[in-house]
Amino acid sequence: MRYGFCLNFASACSTGVDFGVLERIREAKFDEAELPLSRMVRLSSVELDELTHHLRELGLLSSACTNFFPDEIGLYKLEVENRSFLEDYLSRATDCALRLGVQKIIFASIPDWQIPPGRTREEGFRRLTHLLSTILVPRFSPLGIQILVEPLRRSICNLVNTLEDGMELVQRVASPHVQLAADTYHMLCNDEEPRNITRFASAIGHVHVVEPGRVLPAEGWSHGLEAILEQIFHLADGALELVVSLDRDDFGSPGELKHFAAHACGPGFCVRTR
Repeated sequence: MRYGFCLNFASACSTGVDFGVLERIREAKFDEAELPLSRMVRLSSVELDELTHHLRELGLLSSACTNFFPDEIGLYKLEVENRSFLEDYLSRATDCALRLGVQKIIFASIPDWQIPPGRTREEGFRRLTHLLSTILVPRFSPLGIQILVEPLRRSICNLVNTLEDGMELVQRVASPHVQLAADTYHMLCNDEEPRNITRFASAIGHVHVVEPGRVLPAEGWSHGLEAILEQIFHLADGALELVVSLDRDDFGSPGELKHFAAHACGPGFCVRTR
């Protein structure tokens, strides 16, 4: 298991790259920096080279990216309205992912996770299945890059909200290169059953851990998060990656999670890093 910090909500990295943030992540003893792909594609080739060099110097991995597409656009809208821009964006995203050593890209799109106006739930899932099967999988699977479907809370979308919804999409696409990403924030907002972690464990390739409010408590855990963490750590087998997503500059440390793992799973539990 590796521990990472998701930069999606780090204000210092909202534009460009703040190398100081990366240094603080390493000082906090995280193994990975999870970068927002939709922002990284804006970097020039020189800036991207500087980023990859800095990551290597720090000994930080970047095996996963979040923010596949800008929230305000979405894959479906690009395919329908601006296919040339979509092809250019995917070309740049592919180059960026390869240079960063990305193995997994988390697909959690507010506009794409919506049932289109006047359409049914079935039509919404057919549309998503088509987009993944004909656009994303053919481009990224030959490169060994997985697409991870992450459900979002009901207050912002109405189609892919729970791990069960995400699993339905994964099964419809039926590709070994499409799996699930679980986010405890959205699970808690939706009052989702913690046991869904166990139900769909075989398809979960990545986990974001955070309390509502996008903070990781310095002392103690909410009952809801603790119940989900117990499911996660009991399933940990060395292949599961746990990525900690914290808000703003509240970096915290993976130490509390490691302590929880040992408490939940017993003293024999071993955390593998890199």
